[in-house]
Amino acid sequence: EQALKLFEQILKTHMKMHGESHPLVGSTWHNIGIVHARSGRSDLAFPAFRNAVQITKESVDANHPSVSTSLVQIGFLHLIEKNYEDAVLVFSQALEIRIRSFGVYHPLVAKIH
Repeated sequence: EQALKLFEQILKTHMKMHGESHPLVGSTWHNIGIVHARSGRSDLAFPAFRNAVQITKESVDANHPSVSTSLVQIGFLHLIEKNYEDAVLVFSQALEIRIRSFGVYHPLVAKIH
């Protein structure tokens, strides 16, 4: 809970300094998603990771590797909840981004493929 409070404060600070659509805001949402996921709160982790994906797409690029990182986390949440079709779909999106970003033979591509 202490980590969550810290990240929420960081989020407020980044939003105040940079606005709602900034890479640091997206990164902080991702970190909040990690805290929720590790606490078993997928109901809160899903929207945090979705915020991270959306903000990173808007502020950096839809094909940025950070987008794939958050998508992978969403995929794992789907696996935990036994939503296998959704997991495959999200992992496929993450894989496409990583292949475009790094090439077929990069270790980060192999982790998904």
